[in-house]
Amino acid sequence: MKKLLTLAALIALAGSALAQDAGTIVKPDALTWKDNPNVPKGGQVALLAGDPTKAGSVVVQRQASSQL
Repeated sequence: MKKLLTLAALIALAGSALAQDAGTIVKPDALTWKDNPNVPKGGQVALLAGDPTKAGSVVVQRQASSQL
């Protein structure tokens, strides 16, 4: 019984470790910045993930302002 519980614990831990997604680090100067009419003058956005032209898709953008 002890071996079975140990095996179950190992499988649970291995499964959660495999499910974690390694993040990607992207520096702001490596992004393609574009002017966006929907933000104040001088503001720009960079597309990180997704496709804004597809309805229902998840889009991740980063916004920057020259006002900062």
